[in-house]
Amino acid sequence: MIKIPYDADRAAQLSGFLSDGIRSKLRNLNFSNYKYFVQVVIGEKKDQSVHIATRHFFDEMVDTWGSASFQSDTLYCTTVAYGIFQSSSSSSNDDQIGIESEPMDSSLHL
Repeated sequence: MIKIPYDADRAAQLSGFLSDGIRSKLRNLNFSNYKYFVQVVIGEKKDQSVHIATRHFFDEMVDTWGSASFQSDTLYCTTVAYGIFQSSSSSSNDDQIGIESEPMDSSLHL
């Protein structure tokens, strides 16, 4: 495994940097009708297991998500990115996302 020491202050900065970078790359794909949400979790490993679960409502026909994980001897990093389709008739308000399908459940286990 890669030896990368965990540092809480660096982890906070790095998670923001990573989430901004991922969201920027997604926006550069020019899918203008999609709103993107990115979550990055970086934590310290100390001989314990970590379970991260997400639950969300979206339309499986047009909405999507992806995830990636990394771990070393001392830390773990999990990212999840969501692409939520916004029809042209939807409001541009961030708090108003059309919810029309059953909830999906996905779990990431490191």
